[in-house]
Amino acid sequence: QGVDFTRMLSPHPLCCPARGAILTGQYAQNNGVKSNQDPFNYAALQKETALPVWLHEAGYRTAFTGKYLNGFGTKGPRQPGWDYWDPSMINPYSYIGYEMYNDGDRQWYKKLNNVDYINMGVRKLVDEWAPSDQPFFIWASHVAPHGRLDKVKDIPSTAKALPPNRFANDFANEQSPSLSDPGYLDTGAGKNSLVQRKKQPTREKVNVVFRSRIRTLQAVDQGVSQLVGQLRRLGELDNTYLMFTSDNGFLVGEHHLITKNVPYRQSIRVPLIMRGPGLPAGETRAQRALMIDLAPTIADLADAEPLVTVDGVSLLPTAVADAPLRETVLI
Repeated sequence: QGVDFTRMLSPHPLCCPARGAILTGQYAQNNGVKSNQDPFNYAALQKETALPVWLHEAGYRTAFTGKYLNGFGTKGPRQPGWDYWDPSMINPYSYIGYEMYNDGDRQWYKKLNNVDYINMGVRKLVDEWAPSDQPFFIWASHVAPHGRLDKVKDIPSTAKALPPNRFANDFANEQSPSLSDPGYLDTGAGKNSLVQRKKQPTREKVNVVFRSRIRTLQAVDQGVSQLVGQLRRLGELDNTYLMFTSDNGFLVGEHHLITKNVPYRQSIRVPLIMRGPGLPAGETRAQRALMIDLAPTIADLADAEPLVTVDGVSLLPTAVADAPLRETVLI
C-alpha cells in the first residue's frame, strides 16, 4: 500500500551508527556516532539537536519505545524532545528478562517477549493520542531480528534470535536463500583476508540462524498488521505515514560470514517501505535512498526545521514522482 525503496542502504550498517543517522540525518563522521563503544556511541550524540526536538518544536507529540543507542542503558537519562520515553535499560538483547524505562516507572519483564511488549505499547499510545488534534510521532524500535545475548542469565551471544513461543516452530523446513548465494558457495580464494580466514558455515547452522530470525520477524509483522488495523478503525490511517526499515542487513553465511558491518550488499542493503497520504501504492523506487535521508524526510512531512546541517535529503519527491536521487554514496 505504499512505495518500496528496493535499493535503500545503511552506509554504516551497525546498531548505534545507524540509529545516530536516523536521529540526525548526518553521516557518522559528522554526528560523532561512529561505533557501538564509548566514546563514539550514545555518548557522542548531540541530543539537544536531534530529530525528536525538531518534531517537538513543530508541535508534535513524540514517543520512543524499544532499543535506543548502545551505551544508553548504563548511562543515559531521559532524552530531550520525547514526550513518552521508554527505552530498554538492562538486557536489551535478551528478548525475555529485561528492564524498560516505562516513561519513568522502570519495570522488569520476566516472560513477555520484547517484540510483543513494543507492539502492545505502541497500540496503547495510539489509542491514547489519536483522539487529540495534536499530531504525533512514534518510533517503535524493535530489537528483532537481532541475535540474542542475556547478560543476566549469562547466556552467551548468538546470532540466533528468540521468537515468541507461538512462532517457535514455524518454518521448520525453510531453507535460507543465502545457501544458494554465490558468496556462500565461493571458496574465498582471492578474497580479502577476513573472508579467507573463515570456514564455510554448515547448511544446518545457516538454517538455524535464518529460521530463528524469520520466526522473530513474524511477531514484528503481526504488530505492523495490528497497528494498521487500529489506525484504520480509529479513522487515522489516511492521515498517517508509516515507515518500515532496519539498522542494517545481515550475512547468513554469504562470504562465509554470519555478521554485519562489512561492505557487502547483504550487510548494507536494508528495507524501506513508506505509505501514507499522497504516496503512490504498490510502486517501487530503485534510487539509492540512505539512512541519513529518514530524518529530512520526516521533517519534510511534519513541516519541522532540522536543527543541524543534514547530509541526507527528503525522499518525498522520489517517493511521489520518481525524482532522481544521488548517483554516488559514501559507505
